[in-house]
Amino acid sequence: MIHPGPENIDLEPSGDRFECLRFAAEVLGQVAEHCRQVGIGCAIENKLPHLLFASIRDLLWILASMGQVPIGVCLDTGHGQLAGDLRSIIQKLTGYLLMVHAHDNHGRGDDHQPPGTGSVLAADKHPVASPLVRTDPLRPNPGRLLR
Repeated sequence: MIHPGPENIDLEPSGDRFECLRFAAEVLGQVAEHCRQVGIGCAIENKLPHLLFASIRDLLWILASMGQVPIGVCLDTGHGQLAGDLRSIIQKLTGYLLMVHAHDNHGRGDDHQPPGTGSVLAADKHPVASPLVRTDPLRPNPGRLLR
């Protein structure tokens, strides 16, 4: 599981930003291809909303630019909540979803609380996320990537 792009960089929407996005996709493609060659899956996680390449639009662009390179997504429910619309994020990433990092928060910080103890995975607020509230570990399905 990888966070795409740098963590602490502030780029204006310009050619430099696009060039960094393109480079991140190129490097992630190389990593994903190496993972395939050694028989393991590769997933990129949706990031905290204030970080570079954290928008779902950027994440989908990176995924689309991979072509036939086998890569998927780890959905971080806490990051999705902080980005503002977990339901929409789940819908947009469904075709790429390999694993879920299910944790909770109250919409103010990346608290990593147990699922169901904050506002993220409350079934009455996010019915689409309610199946994520589980007591057993969620396991990735790397076999999906190795077809």
